[in-house]
Amino acid sequence: MKEVDYRYTLTEDISLDDSGTQPTVSSTSEEEEEVTLQDPLCQHLLFILLGLVFLFVLGSSIGGLIVTITRPPPPPSLPQPWKDFPEIVYSYTEPTFMPYIGNGYVATVVGSDTIYLSGVFNGDNEKNDTDTNSTSFGQTFFSGSHRAAFPGTNGISIKGERLGSALDMANATFYRRIIVGWANVEVEQRWYAHRLRRSLLVHEIFVNNSRNPEEQSIELSLNTRDSPDLVAEMLHVEYGSCYLSKWRTINSINGKQNVVAIATSPLPSILKVDPLTSKTFYFLTVLRSSLDSLNPTEDALHDFNEALKNVASLHQTHVQAWSQLWKSHVSLKPETFMKEKVLPDGTKVFEIESPGEEKISQDGTKVSEISLSSYYYLLSSLRIDWPLSLSSGSLSSNLNNGHTGWDTEIWMFPPLLLCSPDVAKSLLQYRVNRIGEANKIAASSGFSGIRFPFASGSSGREEQPQAGDHLHVTGDVAFAFQMYWRVTGDRAWLREVYPVILQMAQFWTEKAELVKSSSKYAIRNVTGINNEVQDNNIHTNAVAMMSIKFAIEATKTLQKPDLPEYFSKISENIIIQENEDHTIHQESSGDRGDKILMAETMLLSHPLDFPMSESMRENDVWSYNSRTDHSDVSNTASFLINWLKIDNKPSADQLWPKIWKDHTIEPFHIWTRNEKETNYITGAGAFLQTLLFGYGGIQVKETRLLFRPQLPPNIAEVVFNELHYKGAAFRIIYNMTHVTATSTRRGISTLYLNDASGIVHPLVLEREIVFFSGPFEVYSA
Repeated sequence: MKEVDYRYTLTEDISLDDSGTQPTVSSTSEEEEEVTLQDPLCQHLLFILLGLVFLFVLGSSIGGLIVTITRPPPPPSLPQPWKDFPEIVYSYTEPTFMPYIGNGYVATVVGSDTIYLSGVFNGDNEKNDTDTNSTSFGQTFFSGSHRAAFPGTNGISIKGERLGSALDMANATFYRRIIVGWANVEVEQRWYAHRLRRSLLVHEIFVNNSRNPEEQSIELSLNTRDSPDLVAEMLHVEYGSCYLSKWRTINSINGKQNVVAIATSPLPSILKVDPLTSKTFYFLTVLRSSLDSLNPTEDALHDFNEALKNVASLHQTHVQAWSQLWKSHVSLKPETFMKEKVLPDGTKVFEIESPGEEKISQDGTKVSEISLSSYYYLLSSLRIDWPLSLSSGSLSSNLNNGHTGWDTEIWMFPPLLLCSPDVAKSLLQYRVNRIGEANKIAASSGFSGIRFPFASGSSGREEQPQAGDHLHVTGDVAFAFQMYWRVTGDRAWLREVYPVILQMAQFWTEKAELVKSSSKYAIRNVTGINNEVQDNNIHTNAVAMMSIKFAIEATKTLQKPDLPEYFSKISENIIIQENEDHTIHQESSGDRGDKILMAETMLLSHPLDFPMSESMRENDVWSYNSRTDHSDVSNTASFLINWLKIDNKPSADQLWPKIWKDHTIEPFHIWTRNEKETNYITGAGAFLQTLLFGYGGIQVKETRLLFRPQLPPNIAEVVFNELHYKGAAFRIIYNMTHVTATSTRRGISTLYLNDASGIVHPLVLEREIVFFSGPFEVYSA
């Protein structure tokens, strides 16, 4: 994706009228208004009735001079360039639900009164504060710990007629266009969170007054708030070209209060632009916290001044940084509807009646936009150099109090791993950096090893202790570690995190209890994803088993001393609950077949890829489909992927629109769990999984990637622009008949592709391999 300047290109000429003194604006598309007022009575009536003189002409008996007043034409209702780019979603009117801009360090919903800074929380996790609550699968948790809200500084509004707004996902920039005054002066606002300068939020206002012979005033207003989370130590003190504020969070976390300094550009109530000129105004906001600065005030001033020195190139460098991230996204080509024609020999063909008259599927177009917006929203909450993980409500909200939970590793991590492994790695690093707190949590429950919290903030402590024993989170993290190793083959990383892998497994070996009557091991009294306390919760037991087995695998791979025999014994004998006939899995011991919110059994097949027979996989899908609430987007995505795994595409296709139509808000395709929980990026991760692991059919095996490509409804072509495996990267393009594979980056060793007909191809850099569509696999030599 390339940077494009979407501002107006103006070509009007400035000239003088016949007298040589009165400036006018002329344009090839303008309309002229000619008014001749020769009747004194008419002039008098207009003066009395209207109270002003619109136009007047004084004629004389000699010559009869007519004055022509030319007014610039209004801009088009929506600028054409927005319509020409699939990565831009736009609206004629500004909707209620707005997208957010972010860079993984700082984020804000466009136009809102609040800014959030990654890692800065406030509140006491021991208190139940009903003002800050979160809901998870039907259960509401109350917690004093939540993201600290900072007063907004760039929710700037301009008085005028709004033409439209647009989210440019390729350039991670939000635009609003306005016309102001009688001369239809064009104003464009830009919002972006700078990708390279992580502490920086930018608001640009471009005013095109080039057609107006008069000075133009632009009236500004700011949407901001007071924050209940902060105490001001210094407020709006002028420092050179900026105002500086210093805040401290009210509550401490682990004995420390966060200190945040904010440097902002002065915001006048009115901007003035000279006649016949254009000008861009820049309003900068820099936030620095004590989490990454010994002197936030000094560092905020430094970052602000450095940005100010390079203000004209800020957007260009921001776009260039995002262009690197966009190399790996998933692209969808909408289906084109054509007329069916039967040839004389009976052969059916499809053709376009007239070139240019083909109809593009509207659903296909929307889904192609959603595939881009999902990637945009995930990346806007993440960055490699600030590994503070994800929250289901993104960095731009307090949904789930901004805490990191199990859905990060299960739903958001897997698509990022295949598309952007360096970004995905930062999610794992977040866990590694907090093993000290995880050791404490395990010890507090009477075990050694590591136990990760159900809700985690910047410190890694348990932020929702009243939520129950969600032990599965530790297994979910272990699953993500295993998946990263299988995809990257990064032995240096494996060696570095081996102690973490071992300690997670150690926790499970101690938690599992031997059932003497069956020689099996039970994990009792745990809280599952459905927030029910159970024995042998199937998801918990499955990830526990996988965690121990991965520790054994890593030990052998790194040639470490053998683990005690009980590691292997327990891992092979943890109870995976089945019915009496051994035909389906059960959610837990004592499962009565009641209605459930989330089918945890479905997670065994995907994403865990837990070993089972194909008949049991199929029985599970049919059985749980009838007893599961399909209102949650991730649960629906889980079923869609599993329908495809058992070759039931019609059932998968039936769920497909339910995922994105029921859970995104137009026009900016904002993911939502329900009407109140917006910017729900767990939905974005789940949607991308339906494309990669569902219709793409990708399975991450121990030594290879398997593909079973199928097309989603209303989509003619799917493009995985860059998939990463074993240090290499390759592109996959598939349609109904063919697959094209191209190596885009060399790895340590050569990748090979075994196509649907059994022919093995080495993936050579930039050399296309084309074969008939069908299952294929990619593996490393």
